[in-house]
Amino acid sequence: MFRILLILILLSQFSNVAGAAAPAEQWNRSFGGDGEDSSWCVRQTSDDGYIVAGISSSYGKGTKGYPDAWLIKVDEKGNPQWNKTFGGTYFDEGYFASQTSDGGYVLSGYTFPSGYAEPWLVRTDSNGNEIWNKVSDEITHEDYLKYKAERTSDGGYIVGDMVEYEIGSYFAALLVDYDIRITKYDINGNQQWNSTFGKNQSLETLSSDSVKQTPDGGYVIASTTRSKDSNSDDIWLVKTDEYGQEQWNKTFGGSRDDAAISISMTSDDGYVLTGRYNDSFSYAIDGSAFILNTDSEGNQEWMKVFPNCTLYSGRQTSDGGYIAAGVKNGNAWLVKLEGDGEAIDCGIGKGVEYKDIADSNVNLTKNNIYDIFPWVVSVKPF
Repeated sequence: MFRILLILILLSQFSNVAGAAAPAEQWNRSFGGDGEDSSWCVRQTSDDGYIVAGISSSYGKGTKGYPDAWLIKVDEKGNPQWNKTFGGTYFDEGYFASQTSDGGYVLSGYTFPSGYAEPWLVRTDSNGNEIWNKVSDEITHEDYLKYKAERTSDGGYIVGDMVEYEIGSYFAALLVDYDIRITKYDINGNQQWNSTFGKNQSLETLSSDSVKQTPDGGYVIASTTRSKDSNSDDIWLVKTDEYGQEQWNKTFGGSRDDAAISISMTSDDGYVLTGRYNDSFSYAIDGSAFILNTDSEGNQEWMKVFPNCTLYSGRQTSDGGYIAAGVKNGNAWLVKLEGDGEAIDCGIGKGVEYKDIADSNVNLTKNNIYDIFPWVVSVKPF
């Protein structure tokens, strides 16, 4: 009888941990018009509002039907304060934005001035008015690390990418395998080390905004793994020490395709991931999105699912809640989860100079080609 009682108590405790309630939705906002619009990045600003980077086909100033990069500023309740589009005649895309020490912003993405994609940086004032922009040849390796790579506590950078291996052929088709890799650079942009991760007979892929430094000096990687046996995608979370040596890994997911897109730290040293349920590698909006919270050891605490959307960016907010950005029903979409009201340090409003901004990863492939979004475009090194 005592053993039965003990087992019931243990099961009850496990259930409470594994089934922790997700925070309630506080608000959500849609932004857009008649065209296809999306948001790819959200960051909290020093006034407790949010800056959102995205792509708009509704409000672009160029040729009708061609999108422009989009910068949206909202207050703490998601109410729009201003929005600006940037671009020329053809495609222009905004993927990441961060606030600068003077209250302005840096937006990064791609522009297509000559029919092919060129990396692009835009610097604005506090109202989103352009101060300068750099395209392709004007953007150096140093620019890429300073503006886009994840900054580390020693002043260096951590970069995530994918490594491709040829594993054979089938008739005329070349068979390849993918692993994920992180590379550490020092403050001067010199490579210090790199580490590769992958499961046997599986494909590992990495999205943007998927590598972060942890408080112990190590790193955490949110990626997607696709095993040969299951033939479906799962979320794969990898934790390393300060030298990139794996300490543990966790897999999440069900029978459907589950893909991690972004990861960030929480105030209790846990992790918050965003992603989607979708067909492998398609990136079409045909499934559901999730916000997943884990403890510092990668154990799931809660997950909240949102139908008919994709979430590309998410993080904890200064009130202990969570904010995520993506696309729903063809519009840019923000969703805010409630916090406990207790103020926490989210690393915002600390006077970071624009030259020190670190808000995503630049992927460096085996051919030394800078490839910010491997499913979109590759460009030559600078």
